[in-house]
Amino acid sequence: MKIFRTIDAFFFGRVSATGFGLMRAMWGASVLAYFLKQWPDVTRYYSAAGELPPWLSQTMTNPSPGTSILWLFPHPQAVFAIYLLLLVCAACACVGLRPRITTIVTTLLVMSFHVRNPWHTTGGDVLLRMAGVLLSVAPAGVHAFSWQRARLQCRHWVRTRKLLPPLTMPAWPQRMLLWQLIVLYSQSMWSKLLGTMWWDGTAVGIALHHTHFGRFAVSPISDVIGIAGPMLGWAFITWESCWLLLLVPRNITAWWPADRLRRWLLATSFLIHMTFYALLRLGSFLTAIPTVLLGNLHENDFTVMRATVNRRWKGKISVFYDGDCGFCLRSMGGIVMMDWLRRLRPVDFRSSQEHHKWAPDLELKNLDRAMHIRLPAGKTLHGFSAFRALAWHLPPLWLLASFLYLPGVKRLGDVVYRSIAENRKKCSHGHCKV
Repeated sequence: MKIFRTIDAFFFGRVSATGFGLMRAMWGASVLAYFLKQWPDVTRYYSAAGELPPWLSQTMTNPSPGTSILWLFPHPQAVFAIYLLLLVCAACACVGLRPRITTIVTTLLVMSFHVRNPWHTTGGDVLLRMAGVLLSVAPAGVHAFSWQRARLQCRHWVRTRKLLPPLTMPAWPQRMLLWQLIVLYSQSMWSKLLGTMWWDGTAVGIALHHTHFGRFAVSPISDVIGIAGPMLGWAFITWESCWLLLLVPRNITAWWPADRLRRWLLATSFLIHMTFYALLRLGSFLTAIPTVLLGNLHENDFTVMRATVNRRWKGKISVFYDGDCGFCLRSMGGIVMMDWLRRLRPVDFRSSQEHHKWAPDLELKNLDRAMHIRLPAGKTLHGFSAFRALAWHLPPLWLLASFLYLPGVKRLGDVVYRSIAENRKKCSHGHCKV
């Protein structure tokens, strides 16, 4: 029974679905970006009237072609319509609209396009297909970080002033995803050991100066890296061999740093492939690897990242909102969902207890006029200035935050915010006329 309980916990124990939700969003964005680049050439590549007709692809490139919906609809108009369906479903999978259905449809269409044109299938395409299959069959994992999940969270917040518990899923999809990475890097290591170019550094130099793969024909950076080729070759082989250490059971000894080793390998893999992205053109492989890495993140990984970012941050930011305003409640729910760093303290100023506890010096009429925030140091901001300062503490808004400080943005922001604030009381808990 102990053996069965161990197996059951290993494959079916509950783990956080956050990583798989992030992987679904990144996967949808990667598929969308990869196929959008093919817009001008879709019918030329994938239809019966293109450069690679079905009879030629079957006899010359792939004697045993797989199943593809494009075999049934080979005409250019039909192929382009299917292509548009792929783009729409990939975009919906990215943001999480009907994530299960759109993920399954996107995966099947990606496979269909890959089978129809086998010359364009690369290692990155294989990884994207594999990630799509796991997302399609993973219980609950595909729903994390989705639009549907956000709506449920917002409704729960309006009713209870709390977010739903974190979404979980069985562990086996994440185990299979990690196994794919171990196989990938182990096979790469074995291929390097069988050759000789990695030992003298010529493999690194040729890749950097290759006319097709290298981004820079001749550059000081690539020359320096090329000179250090032998050392880099040994470093890559050693690093790839470390992935086999993840097969060691984590409970074999009390000192075995299984989680720390996994986090180190995931982080270094991301940095290495971002370096590849800067120096080489490797197609979809460079977006497929970060996508798969996201699916291997555990809840304790997010805890470690949050603690690292908050290492010098002390205290909480009090955000005052109107608990009697339906629009304000939903807006506050959205802000709380973006509080990934756990830095905010929502305060309903309509509650006299909370008002007097966190801001007895702020008058109710001023709080009713605009959103106020109070920083840990005691500084108070309101209106658009409060939202602009708050954006720096909400990771999904980090890209937007810097644009809010451009000349003229504050004046426009004050006008827009004032208009919304004046009309917010037209909103009820179910409807809004703003």
